[in-house]
Amino acid sequence: MNIYPLQDTVLIEPLKEELSSGLIIPEAVDREPINKGVVRKIGKDVTIVSEGDKVIYKPYGFNELKIEEITFLFGREEDIIATYD
Repeated sequence: MNIYPLQDTVLIEPLKEELSSGLIIPEAVDREPINKGVVRKIGKDVTIVSEGDKVIYKPYGFNELKIEEITFLFGREEDIIATYD
């Protein structure tokens, strides 16, 4: 399925949190998650981030969309807090 976000909408693939040892932290752990992901698609009015950018985003304001067993998040560019390397 091809998805084309409109206006200032971004499609983010969330990243699972991983320790430096390579262990993946389960979502059930009782602590505040860090919302990191990779921008997969952008709308035509997105000006700050690009496809492939690693981003930190707000914990609220995104809608989930499951495509071929992968859960993506749809949201507005303004809900992205930062990019990182």
